[in-house]
Amino acid sequence: MGLETAHPEVLRKLNKRFDLARFERSARFLAAERIALRAFILVGLPFLDRRSDLEWAVKSAAFAFSCGAGAVTLIPTRAGNGAMDRLRESGQFAPPTLAALEEAQRGALALGRGRVFADTWALEAFSACPHCFAARRERLEAVNQMQRDLPAPRCEACG
Repeated sequence: MGLETAHPEVLRKLNKRFDLARFERSARFLAAERIALRAFILVGLPFLDRRSDLEWAVKSAAFAFSCGAGAVTLIPTRAGNGAMDRLRESGQFAPPTLAALEEAQRGALALGRGRVFADTWALEAFSACPHCFAARRERLEAVNQMQRDLPAPRCEACG
């Protein structure tokens, strides 16, 4: 299910047309029917600064796990759908960095409550350094498979 965020105000502004209580009820229904739940969480939320966004990505993962999710997938928020482009133009949204996705994955894994996946589709758009991008993508994919944090690759170009 697309939770997106557990931040109630941002959730309202995203116009998801549900609240956290409804997500919980839906999760209980799925559990009663023995249907596995995976929650999708956005990294790089509009309306929040980078530090708050990271905090809420991890809080959102914790909320999803508390509702019975066995896995969460962290998805970097992408522009290109019109709404995000307008928010970007108004200064209310900036796409996340690759480092933000890595940090969100690290924080959600540290919860130790379920599987955590970082979405790596079209990841190039979030990378600022072409020199270390391939190694960082490989690391994210390895973390997705092993479900444990791994050391970040060193890059002489970006540090």
